[in-house]
This record gives sequence, C-alpha cells and structure tokens, in this order.
Amino acid sequence: MGFVKRSWRALIEACVPCLSTPQHVEAVPLKHAGTPTPEAHVPPPAPRPMHRALLVFDIVSSIASYLGPRDAVAFARTGNATVFQAAIHRVWEHLPSVRALVPLLPAAGEITPSRWSLYAPLVTSLVYDEDDPRYAGRSKIPWSQFQDAFGGRPVVLPRLARLVWRSRTARGALGIVHFIKPDSVLQRLDIGLSDYLDTTSVQDVLNQLASCRLRVTTCKLYMLEDAPLPTDMPDELFEAVASFFQSIETLEEAHLSSALLSPSVLNVLGMSATLSSLTIIGRNTDQTFEPRDPQVEAKLPFRSLKTLETFQVGLSVAHEVLHSSRLASLSRIRVWTTFLPSVDDMESFIASAALVPRLEELLISVNAVVPVNHARYDYELPPTALHPLWTCERLSILELHLIWPTRITEEDVLQMALSWPLLRVLRLSGLVGEDTAYRSRLPLRCLLSLADHCRYLESLQLDINADLTGIDMDALRTADPALRPSIRVLDVGFSWWPPEGSGPSAEDVGDFLSDLFPNDYFRLLWDNKLPTLVTRRWGAVRDFLTPLEWILIAHRCALAYSPLTVDISK
Repeated sequence: MGFVKRSWRALIEACVPCLSTPQHVEAVPLKHAGTPTPEAHVPPPAPRPMHRALLVFDIVSSIASYLGPRDAVAFARTGNATVFQAAIHRVWEHLPSVRALVPLLPAAGEITPSRWSLYAPLVTSLVYDEDDPRYAGRSKIPWSQFQDAFGGRPVVLPRLARLVWRSRTARGALGIVHFIKPDSVLQRLDIGLSDYLDTTSVQDVLNQLASCRLRVTTCKLYMLEDAPLPTDMPDELFEAVASFFQSIETLEEAHLSSALLSPSVLNVLGMSATLSSLTIIGRNTDQTFEPRDPQVEAKLPFRSLKTLETFQVGLSVAHEVLHSSRLASLSRIRVWTTFLPSVDDMESFIASAALVPRLEELLISVNAVVPVNHARYDYELPPTALHPLWTCERLSILELHLIWPTRITEEDVLQMALSWPLLRVLRLSGLVGEDTAYRSRLPLRCLLSLADHCRYLESLQLDINADLTGIDMDALRTADPALRPSIRVLDVGFSWWPPEGSGPSAEDVGDFLSDLFPNDYFRLLWDNKLPTLVTRRWGAVRDFLTPLEWILIAHRCALAYSPLTVDISK
C-alpha cells in the first residue's frame, strides 16, 4: 500500500505541472530603468501541452482524491472536461453546510435542467450544525425555499449516504425532514438536539423519521447539552425514541444519549437482530432503571451485540445493561467515566463482565475528581477483584486506568499469564506518585511468565523494578528467540531502581530486556529517569516533565512537523 501511495504521489508531481505555465521562461532584462524598449517586450509563453495521462479518468480521479475541497476547485478550473468531471466529485462529495445547496435550488415550477440536477447527484455527505462558528451571524436558512422548490416533497439528493444534523431550535430540528425520504440510500444518520428544546418538536421529528422506515446502518441520537434535567423526560418522548429505533431493521451501530435511555428503549435495542455495537453517551451520574425481575421478565437477548461502550456516564449504566442481558456474542466492553465509582461498584462491575462468555476486551478508564475529605488510596482496587476474570480464556486486552493503581503480586501475574494465553495488551495504571509503599514493585522475573505463556503480547504496563533475582541469564540466551512475544511497548511506570552498588547494573537490565523481547520494534517507556546506559538502547522515552516543558516541546515539534517522540537511540 505504501508503494502504491508513493507511486501516485510521483505521478501527481509529474502531471500537475503540465497544467501550469512553464517555469523555464525567463524575461529579457531591460536596458534602462525607464520606459521599456521594443527589444524588452516578451510575448506571452505558449501554453504547455497537457500530459496524456491527464486524459485518463481513473488517473485523474486518483490525483483528485489527494486534494482538499479548495485544491479540488482550483484543479477543476485548470484542466479539460476529464479533469473537471473527476475533481468536481471531490468538491461536492462532502458538504459542510446546508447553505451550499441554497443557490442551487430550482425556481418553483422550473422544468428545464438547472444547476441542481448537475451538482445534487454528487452529494454523499451533508452537515447542518447551528453551532458552527463559520456561519455565526449569517442570515437564517430559508427552509420555505426547499419546500417550494420540490412541491413539499423531500429534497432530491439521490446519493446522500451520511447526514449530520445538530439543531438547538424547533424550526431547525424539523428541517431534517426535508432531506429524508423512504427510498433513500442513507447509511449514517447523526442527530443532535437540545435539552432545552420543547420535547414536542423532538417527538414530531422522531415520529416522521419512523414513518420513513429508514435502512441506515449507523445511527447517533443524542442531546447536545445532555445535562441532568430538573424534571424527568416525558414517557411520550421515550416511546418516540423506541418507535424510531424499532422502525430501523438494518441498524448495526447505535449511539444513544443517556437522557434518552429507558427500559422501553433498551428493550427495543435488545430485540434487534442486527445491532452489533451500542454506545451510550452522556453526563448522568446517578441514572437508574426500573428493576427487572428475572422470574417475570426474561433477559434481553442482544443476539448480535459485540461491542458495548459508555462515555461520561456512571458505571451503573453499563452495569445495568450487563445485568439485564444475555449478551451471548459480546466481546468488547469499554467504559470511560468522569464519575468516581466506589470500590464495591467497581468489583461488582468486573464480576458481571467476567460472566460474559466471549469476553475479549475490557477497558475501564476513570478520570474523576476525588472529594476533598477523601484520600486517593481509599479507592484502591484490591487484586482479588481481578480473580473473576481468570475464567475468561478469550481475553486479549485488559486496561484499567483508575484513580489508584491495583497492587498485584508476582503470583497474580503468573495466574494472568496462565489464564489468558491470547493476551495482547495488559495495562494497569493509576496516579500514585513516587511513594513505593503504594506500588506493586514487581521484579523483572515476573516478565518471564508473561513471555512464556503470552506469545501474542504487544503492550505491557506494570509497575516493575530492576530486581533480577532468580533469573538464569544463560538459559534465557539459549532459548529460541522465535518463541518470544513480539512486544512493542513496555511501560514500567514509576519504576524503583536500587542505588548503585546494591543491585544489578544497567548493562544487566538492558541485556535481560533485549534477550526477552528480541525484536526491532521494542520500546521502553518510563516516568522517572533511568540509568543512561539503559536509555541509550531504545528510542522512545517518556520522561516526567512539567506542563511548561511539555508545551515547549510540543511547540518545537509542531514547527518541525515531527511526532512528539524523543529519539535518543542515535
């Protein structure tokens, strides 16, 4: 793929200059600084003949695919009909605003072909965002013109596959009905409405969309503010949301605001036969649902659900979905929360996730503020909370980014290696500082069990010190390097390194890591300064810097167009 991109880039550099004026023509110098003489007159250069490659539509289309909207406009104006047809698709493919369609609207009763019939079939993506700062202060969109131009019928955009609609007004919310029709090829629908909008308008929009029986595969329905409201949402709104999702028989990915989630909506999503991904977004911390009696009401099937994600909601929302569903096909659980869960809630959630039969990925990230009257170590997750996960033989990714890290032992690491042979990513992190009393301080010997049993390990983040006790270096060197995991990133956190003279040398540590992970992609990450001889062996370094130093490094990297990586291997 890289060779193909380089080949197309070389073709662009060779063909595009053929569209411009030759650069080798030099003007004849003037004899005097005053009025030019007849000898100084330079006739305009003859236009350079176009390269024959620019007559092939496939080649020109590939060139246009590298261009942005502005460059595509300039490209379309410089060439022949082939260049125009290839570049104009790039210009009108993704429209950032509905305003671009207003000048194209045909007059009422117009029969002759207009610019609308030329450009409208090219539109595949359309965005309407009332909060877009680029259109702040401009006149309102004349929705009546859309209605008059097509006689009250939906706007004709035959190739529209993606529609993004964000509105804070009732009139703007109802404007979406002008662009949706039952027989459309729409695949992705993104609707964002305001919390402060009258729910009657929201219900009308959802009811009209439900009547269209859309065949979208990805649908996002959320509130723009999505703050906890002082009053409960009306039941009519939940019924409209449930009817809307029930009308979509081809839904594969659903993104739903937590303010619009109710037992009835969850029941409709759970009965979907095609839903494979469910994402819940919001800022509600204490949202609860009506309790479900397993003896009276059967659990939701979610027959094809494979991914469950939550953003900025309490842990109870994802826990309720796990508790009330069978989830026979679920394999990925990802939770990002800004609300601080208790240790008991975290243990209960991990135990519920461990009951998922096909669990392959579990990610929990807590980015919350600890109350003033609480200590951070009060939220330390005990290592016994991970014991239920030992039954998940398919687990390949485990990431726990918590307020306080979990202190695990070498026996825990050995049990992880034996229980998860398909493990690819293991990251256990938390903000603990440099106090060694609250860190795991695992010896380097624990890496041997992971290297022997987890052959697919790629990324590892544990609190490891420089203790080499109990390691047979000779046996390690004689082992077959092909049997070692192809690990790429080792994050040792706030590592504890023994003082000089009382522990292993930097050369021994470097030799051990090189023999254990013999590949060219290995990188060592840390948050404290390590011995110089160790740091010189690998290229990626994440040092512990102040915010001001990070800003200066980011500024220098931005000027140099280089990634934010300190390379000291050279």
